[in-house]
Amino acid sequence: FYGQKLIAAVDRWEQCWQMLLAVLHGLLLGPVLAVAMGILCLVYFKTQHLPFVAWWCSFLLTACLIVAAGVLLLVAVSAHDFDGLLRAVISAEGVANYSPSLLGDLSPRQQAALWSCSNQSSAQGPGNASTLTSILGLTVSRSHAQAANALRDSLEDLNRSQPQPSASLNDFFQTYLHYNGSGYVASWNASQTLGWQDEPNGLRFIEAGLEHLAGEVWTFSGGKSPPDCPLAVDFNPQLGVSSTNCFFVTEVVPSDTEVKQRYGLSLSSDQLSSLVEEFRKARAVALAMRYV
Repeated sequence: FYGQKLIAAVDRWEQCWQMLLAVLHGLLLGPVLAVAMGILCLVYFKTQHLPFVAWWCSFLLTACLIVAAGVLLLVAVSAHDFDGLLRAVISAEGVANYSPSLLGDLSPRQQAALWSCSNQSSAQGPGNASTLTSILGLTVSRSHAQAANALRDSLEDLNRSQPQPSASLNDFFQTYLHYNGSGYVASWNASQTLGWQDEPNGLRFIEAGLEHLAGEVWTFSGGKSPPDCPLAVDFNPQLGVSSTNCFFVTEVVPSDTEVKQRYGLSLSSDQLSSLVEEFRKARAVALAMRYV
């Protein structure tokens, strides 16, 4: 409460001080103008018009100087008394003496905190406590302090960084506005892409090859579901081979061993080898889909 009062009083005093400085500058400039007008009256102007104006300006300036002297004297006395009050209250003895009346009966811990905040250069205060860390029991571990310093350094680097020109950012986003899996080309075939939106040379081509040889549907997580497989599930080797099955291919499932065990009896040696190779490509595609 008292801290907010003090902050508001300081803000009001700063505004008044700026106004007093402006008035003081004007009063300091006034005698120069009065002297200049007097010289002009003596040398160049013999009529009574300019001397009349100069006399009234000097009169008003003198009145203002008298008022300013009174205000400055009042401000000096008030500042001296206020400084004396602060020096008497904000001290080790003053905080304890004035706590029951002026400071609203502060506790010893509050007294120590107030004294510590206003006497940073002193070694110790009431209760043998020198800083808010020891008074309020605040502790920071070394790791937390290092993390805080690293965060502060990062924020400083961010504030010093220069943003990219908007034109280059617009070019970047326009380039990748409609970017899809068609931009990723397979290493085993230049026409095979990672297109996941029913592109004929994308995931649908690999799914069709797997279904043709395996006799059941295999699809990829993250891509558009095949028409006959709206709800794919994880691979369950306990289920028998069926055209109604629809499983997800992952980067590790099904393995070469699982493919041979599941389809070895229904396919010839050449067909099984082709299916094993197709599943190797499918597992590579599933791994790539995790990073796009």
